[in-house]
Amino acid sequence: MAGISVVGRNHYGVFPLRGKLLNVREASHKQIMENAEIQNIKRILGLQHGKEYDNLKSLRYGHLMIMTDQ
Repeated sequence: MAGISVVGRNHYGVFPLRGKLLNVREASHKQIMENAEIQNIKRILGLQHGKEYDNLKSLRYGHLMIMTDQ
């Protein structure tokens, strides 16, 4: 990713997704909890299951951008 060197790795991280990302809007709770890619994204962000967040300060990143092909 050539753009990362321009903006700097201290602002953006890159995580390669494997396959098609699960559409959580149409998935069951079980499908979401068993999906490896969703679990990896949660781990990268620092999200904990069942915890309510009042602000983003406890998370590792304040924003998430998922870029996919069509």
